[in-house]
Amino acid sequence: MSRRALIMAIVVARVAYAQAVPPPAGIRAPDGADLLERAREKVLGSTHRLPKYTCLETINRAYYVVPPRKLRRRAMTERPADGCSANGARHLSLEARDRLRVEVAEGAGLGEIHSWPGASRFDTRTFGEMIPFGPVSTGSFGAYLLDIFNNRGAQIKFIGTKAYGVRNVLEYSFRVPREASHCQVKGSRGWKAYGYSGSFEVYTATADLARLVIDTDRLSPDTNMCHAKTMIDYHFLLIGGDEFLIPLRSELETFDPYGGQTDSVTEFSACREYMAESVIEFGGQDPSVSSIQTAPKHGTALPPGVSLTLALLGSIDLASAAAGDRVTAKVVHAVRARGSQEVLVPASAIARGRLLKVRYELGTSQFLIAIHFDTLETEGSVSPISVRLTRELKAESRTSSGFVVRGTEFSLPAPASRDLGSLFVFPAKSGAHVIPNGFRSKWTTVAP
Repeated sequence: MSRRALIMAIVVARVAYAQAVPPPAGIRAPDGADLLERAREKVLGSTHRLPKYTCLETINRAYYVVPPRKLRRRAMTERPADGCSANGARHLSLEARDRLRVEVAEGAGLGEIHSWPGASRFDTRTFGEMIPFGPVSTGSFGAYLLDIFNNRGAQIKFIGTKAYGVRNVLEYSFRVPREASHCQVKGSRGWKAYGYSGSFEVYTATADLARLVIDTDRLSPDTNMCHAKTMIDYHFLLIGGDEFLIPLRSELETFDPYGGQTDSVTEFSACREYMAESVIEFGGQDPSVSSIQTAPKHGTALPPGVSLTLALLGSIDLASAAAGDRVTAKVVHAVRARGSQEVLVPASAIARGRLLKVRYELGTSQFLIAIHFDTLETEGSVSPISVRLTRELKAESRTSSGFVVRGTEFSLPAPASRDLGSLFVFPAKSGAHVIPNGFRSKWTTVAP
């Protein structure tokens, strides 16, 4: 794994909600002022009355690096401190791709909170803690809109008219200086506010916001980024009997001092309202309603050192699989207590977990797949389990017992890092691979 592929680990942009203020000053062109005010009223009206709702985010990330030959040539002609100032268009090589899926909830002053798909509750960790590798961001659902359209310090200027087929838009530029900005980027020294600028487009016929482009100011060296650029396409969607402005698609581009770039494309789908008193259930149900679950019986956790052979229930197509997807396997052989006929785990007990990493490395033509199992179902009883991979029984390549990100390298997990999952390595076949139904692997229980 190259250093440049992981230098943006745990970088999250977040924006706080602003308080209501009068319309921002700084509109430069009278011919764009009326449409801007109509658009502002629609944006703020939609944002302030949003219901509690949730959407599925599917994020595809591509990691680009400067080819080694060009990097060596550049190192001979530039000082390291010049990396950001020299950052610009250049021929880059695609090094890796990964994909992840999360649920995001917004509305009623919640800000953005996340969970894995199918989870019964939202995660208490931040988005960056849930996804501890690669760049991630928040703010698309309204926080950026409030910071631009409801901020005394925002400076907005009319640019001109564009045409997209039969639809016309007016384009505006904007600038939010650091002292008025709620945009924060996390580096090794913690969170820090940055100014940003960009543009947005408004449909002339409806005054609907169509697109927003945000580019941060120069970021400090501890972020390992030069700057980050976000592009968000918006649309009005029917939620709970009314229409609200929500993102349809966003793209995050990050640029590092070594000339590399990461592109993260997020698609939003399955958006629906939920009720505060309900237990949120995302998978396999009518997306228009939430339900209250009946809690299962809780069993006793297995002691450390118990060996389990697990067979996948269903195949995993790595061309479409994503971190966050559920994984289910059955116990192949009954497990008895040592020196006893007592059955600790019957055959056909069900282990449940999820994928925590789905990454394709182009240089080595292999998939890196991390799996984490966390519950075991036995005759209607659900028990927590903590397991690590012992070995693959029907593997096609080498294996590792797990991984943890330390700086820019993969290494075997420390005891406190087992929740990052166990790593499988599969050689790619023509860029695609399917882990078959029934694929077996051997695991050993460890202390939680």
